Amino acid sequence: ICCFAMIQKIKCGTIVVGYPGVGKSSIKHKDFIDLESSDIIYVDNLAWKYGKENAKGRFDRVRKDNFLHIYCNEIVKNYSPDKIMAVWNNKKVIDFLAQEKMPFCVVAPMNNPKNISEFVNRYKKRGNNESWIFGVDRKSGVKGSLEKFNADEFRKKYDCEVFELDNKTFLSDILELEDIEIIL
Repeated sequence: ICCFAMIQKIKCGTIVVGYPGVGKSSIKHKDFIDLESSDIIYVDNLAWKYGKENAKGRFDRVRKDNFLHIYCNEIVKNYSPDKIMAVWNNKKVIDFLAQEKMPFCVVAPMNNPKNISEFVNRYKKRGNNESWIFGVDRKSGVKGSLEKFNADEFRKKYDCEVFELDNKTFLSDILELEDIEIIL
């Protein structure tokens, strides 16, 4: 069942585990927090050298010791029942949210070849590099994770809402916030 048919929206107090390309970093609103992992988990995220999106997937970025612990602490520190927070789509982060019983949902592209192809185009347009999109082996990059994603299995495992986006829909379309500013 597609959540849009029910006109369900993500409410304040929810943590959004957002897949790449759903529009997390383009939202500007007083009640929205984008907890960008690149700004937190790396000693140097290299954005100054390569640009924010092109730095993703680079093998010369160095993660901080205890980066996962640091990131999860930032989630707890920044969480507010009056705001919507977008976080890193990472299995260990999701496990942490479930273990801590924090209210979260997942926003992911619909898993079909045409839609995934459109999301890959989004990644290319915003400057993500080939190794981040496809992986060195051509299947371990973000494209591979989209192809493996099964919303029903995810719902069962984590007992959470999963919002599946088509290629014309963005996270901002399903947030229960008014007057969202979009930064391109």
